[in-house]
Amino acid sequence: MKINILVIPLGYYNSKYAVECNSYEEINKLNPNAIDKYTFSYIKSLERNTNLESEIKKSRISLGIPRDGYTKKEYDDYRKSSRLPYDPNGNIISIEYKKEFGLLMQNLHKETRRIRKIFSIIPLVDASLKYLIIHNGIYETNTAIYVENDFTNPLLDINVARIVIQKKVSKNHLIRFIKENWDAIEEAMEIENVADNKELYISDRDFKIIELREKTKLKYVEIADLISEEYQDHDINEDSIKTAYKRAINKIKATNDRTLK
Repeated sequence: MKINILVIPLGYYNSKYAVECNSYEEINKLNPNAIDKYTFSYIKSLERNTNLESEIKKSRISLGIPRDGYTKKEYDDYRKSSRLPYDPNGNIISIEYKKEFGLLMQNLHKETRRIRKIFSIIPLVDASLKYLIIHNGIYETNTAIYVENDFTNPLLDINVARIVIQKKVSKNHLIRFIKENWDAIEEAMEIENVADNKELYISDRDFKIIELREKTKLKYVEIADLISEEYQDHDINEDSIKTAYKRAINKIKATNDRTLK
């Protein structure tokens, strides 16, 4: 089984810029911080794991995916063609994807859970398991910590700047990063015009989560798959969706409480 390692070039922060790499030398040239040689060796060893390959092909047959998987371009084109438009009033129609695609994502999640029960795999591969099934792809995250604003990620919520952590780091590492990059953090806040008091701010993404949960009655895990696809954020999972939903609901309640006072 050929596994495609997709690496985001140094200086870019969105998976749409990911480049397929076939050797450790290619990865190191594209982004020296992306992956170490031991992880690369582990991924290459998975290509020879016939049991894993067999289970992935079972999943593809169950999902109606070609036995050898889609190419990344085929999947990207299919996902884009499955998008539903907004209506003239700006309201979301359905869940933004055609029913067929939404069903595929639901069933895909079931298959990833099935495979996780069979194999013990490192977090990097686990996070990309659905893409491994779809198009033999594994997305390698970029640098451990970076500052994100609307320039580095156009999908970022308006008036928000974020410090993004993509790999496990120590507290000292994070503190050192903040100290060394405080100018960049302040600049990001200025670029985004971050408000002084954002305790009641709810992002567009969180509003979408509320709508998917309350209007379409989707499960948290189903919402996670849809939001992950929409924002191309492979770290979104069931727990983070639950947290975002509860946080947004509490802010709405807080707004109501203030209005009544």
